[in-house]
Amino acid sequence: MFDLVHITGELDRLVFGRVTKVGYDDKHVAFGEGDERVYRHFYGYVRCLENPRRSLWLKKEGHRSTVYLGPVYHESSITTLSTYPKVGDVLVGIPCSLEKGEAFSWWAPSARPLYELRTMLRKKDRNSLKHTSRMYQKLKSDDLYVFARLLLGDVDTLTSQMLDISERPRHPVKKNETGHQRKKGFELRWDPIPFAFFTSMMTRDRTVLEKVLERFPSVFTEYTAERLESCLAN
Repeated sequence: MFDLVHITGELDRLVFGRVTKVGYDDKHVAFGEGDERVYRHFYGYVRCLENPRRSLWLKKEGHRSTVYLGPVYHESSITTLSTYPKVGDVLVGIPCSLEKGEAFSWWAPSARPLYELRTMLRKKDRNSLKHTSRMYQKLKSDDLYVFARLLLGDVDTLTSQMLDISERPRHPVKKNETGHQRKKGFELRWDPIPFAFFTSMMTRDRTVLEKVLERFPSVFTEYTAERLESCLAN
């Protein structure tokens, strides 16, 4: 397992909450009808998952379309009413104090997988590595799943992406085009070496990249240990 102090510290700055109310006013409709309406403004309230007595409010303008977490991009879109947060949804954001009470300075929806990641890392839950399908169902995406496994010390799942597709381990959930067998490998935003590089940046732990590079000593890459040192020094 790698050093999780820095990344858990960053994740602990985030507040996860469940939506309890979303408010709209038709005077704020820019255009569209029904679920395709686009509102210039809406607001909402959430209750913190870890402290139900803690309530925060949000407004549309605070939506952040991409949350960056090392090599993982948590992306969301709120284009029309049908995509806006709904009661029961889990949001994540950074809190701030305003005259009207505690609010999100920014927020992003569909955040349950990020909450599950934080829980795993807080517990240093290596036992979850044994239950691949259950772990994937919690994290929901290839990038977040491989990221979590790497942080918990499983380098093999990431480095297996460098193998020929026929030699890669089977996906814990997704099926191949036949629909009868699980597909092989993962669809990641980054190749294994830059994936490890950005994970090292996020954790400030050089050994993540070192462990991956030592598997591929002859592979040329711009994501070197020297470049990492330079980035971490800034």
